[in-house]
Amino acid sequence: MENLDLEDLSQFTNEEVRAVDTAELDKLIAEMRQAESEYDEAKKIATEKNAIREEKRQLVLDTLKACGKSKYHVDGLGTASLVTVMSVNTPKTIDEKRELFKYIRAQHGDDALMALLSINYQSLNSFVRTELETHKDDPAFIVPGVGAPKSETDIRFRSEKAK
Repeated sequence: MENLDLEDLSQFTNEEVRAVDTAELDKLIAEMRQAESEYDEAKKIATEKNAIREEKRQLVLDTLKACGKSKYHVDGLGTASLVTVMSVNTPKTIDEKRELFKYIRAQHGDDALMALLSINYQSLNSFVRTELETHKDDPAFIVPGVGAPKSETDIRFRSEKAK
């Protein structure tokens, strides 16, 4: 097996190359940009609507609290209820993480600790890229637990600067 070239991801795909004229490619990219523009506008509207929704939710919550009610029914609409949910902050520092992991392991064992641990996918991908680069002389090297790398090709677009 040849060495993995992390810059050349074509080695992980079986896609065939076909001829495309520039007019077709121009049209496809223009349509993609139009769809992205429409999506961005819809997202902006959704963000604005969500801000209004959150404002209304907060107003109902504050009003229910002010009048001492935990729930209120409106005929034909439904019931609004106050719900209290407990949450904690995720440990941020290495010391906080060690303290939590030590507690979980001591109180509930290794299986419980492993069930609760997770790795951010971006951090994991960065770690694996570094490991693969470190072991580039061993084409059979795979980081244990994650399997062989897969690739997905996506498109990036940079707009021209206005002249």
